Amino acid sequence: MDDNDRLAIMDSDVETDSEEEFELDDDIEYEIDNIYREDDFHMESTKTNQTYYIGLCNLHLSRNTILFVNSISNRSFFRHPFQNVLTYLKEYSIFHCSRPKIEIMKLNILPTGTYTALVKTHWLRLVQRHWKKVFASRKLIFRKRGLPGSQLYNQCHGKYPSDLRYLPTIHGMLSNYAT
Repeated sequence: MDDNDRLAIMDSDVETDSEEEFELDDDIEYEIDNIYREDDFHMESTKTNQTYYIGLCNLHLSRNTILFVNSISNRSFFRHPFQNVLTYLKEYSIFHCSRPKIEIMKLNILPTGTYTALVKTHWLRLVQRHWKKVFASRKLIFRKRGLPGSQLYNQCHGKYPSDLRYLPTIHGMLSNYAT
């Protein structure tokens, strides 16, 4: 077998993209470059363990970990339109994210030097969702306490009817997630 007969087989899990996916409108490209120039100090800085960052993360299925991909400074994040920030983070990231989503992350640097992330945005959404339900329940209880029958019961007995005595609070609203 001579050199011309050899066959090289490449096996890769890395996704490839067409050039059309990487072509940006000139105005957007200009804006992305402006964000980079403004944020290059943050981009190139050494990240600190156990610190919160705004940026992208990517689930690494084979390791069952969430990898820290890229971040942007708070100042730049609030100064530019959300979609431009998302495009900037995608364009300057070291990984291809199939469904990029800006998250609040807590960086955890492993002893191997791997940057992993604990996504905090997920928990904020859970707290907001549960607080919305608790707040609606509180409004309903206040409305029922204002009814003439409840007011009369309170004046006669010194307390509200049994179903209106407990007013839900923020404490314990996430107890169903406790292990």
